[in-house]
Amino acid sequence: MTNTKLTEVLQSGITEAEVEKLYNLMRKESQLKKICSLEKIKYREATKQYYIYINRKQYTGRTREDLIDSLYNTFLGIQTSSMNDLFSDYMLYRRDETKTTAKTLKEHISLWNNHIKDTDIATMCIKDIKPAVLTNYFVQLTKNKSLTERRCKDIKDVISCILKYAIQKEIISSNPAEYIDTSNCTFKQVNTKRQKRSKIIKSDARVKIIKYLESMNSNSIYDLAIEFAFHSTLRIGEIKAIKWSDIDFEEGTIRIERQMQYQEGMIKLVSLKTRNAKRMIYMAKPLQEYLEKLYFQKEKWEKEFA
Repeated sequence: MTNTKLTEVLQSGITEAEVEKLYNLMRKESQLKKICSLEKIKYREATKQYYIYINRKQYTGRTREDLIDSLYNTFLGIQTSSMNDLFSDYMLYRRDETKTTAKTLKEHISLWNNHIKDTDIATMCIKDIKPAVLTNYFVQLTKNKSLTERRCKDIKDVISCILKYAIQKEIISSNPAEYIDTSNCTFKQVNTKRQKRSKIIKSDARVKIIKYLESMNSNSIYDLAIEFAFHSTLRIGEIKAIKWSDIDFEEGTIRIERQMQYQEGMIKLVSLKTRNAKRMIYMAKPLQEYLEKLYFQKEKWEKEFA
């Protein structure tokens, strides 16, 4: 299609949307001509399709425009994308279409910029990334023992998430990151003496702490939060987000529907990370008695300070 042809179309009263469509078609044809001869496109009456052979492989389309779009996507479009090409779209997808927290997004960006961006695996076509390629990447990444096994797992998770997004975009059909072999990697050893260890509070110790807090009869919000945590075993962010309307004293249940988080410099009530995280828990008798005591205390305060 020539500029003369475009001028003729413009003068024929075509709509702006149709002009844009025609322009995009011309742009795609111009770029495809550098790869193949579009003069070889033919029409097959028997199947009512346009077709062309490139490197002995046949490509077809219901219309000539469909065939051009198919060729463009195959040789120049998203089908030839690298992880470098896809990363920005992937991050926007995680931000806008999922319940990923701002903290997780920042962590992914940091891992990407520091370890993945512009490397060989980031610049090569995603379709060419095989498990062996990724395995070699991690072997080279850890050869100086500069990264812990945990950090490598985090990097692998970022790569895997991008490749899962590529599956969603129908660029690949399986995730090569699932088959990475790290047995030959040399990880940095963690100093276990300095490493923080989770302290597990045994049942008898928990009971003693609860009894101690009850004996203090404290109205401190911190003491109340600790006592609630020991009674319910909920996460601290979930406890902070519970409203009185979530508690049903008659049924003896609590609905867990949100969490409190610090995001973008503000404390916010946000959705839980997964659908399964929304749940209803049954209160044990000590917890229900504890919450009823708090509820009546709340009503007393409201009357006193009204």
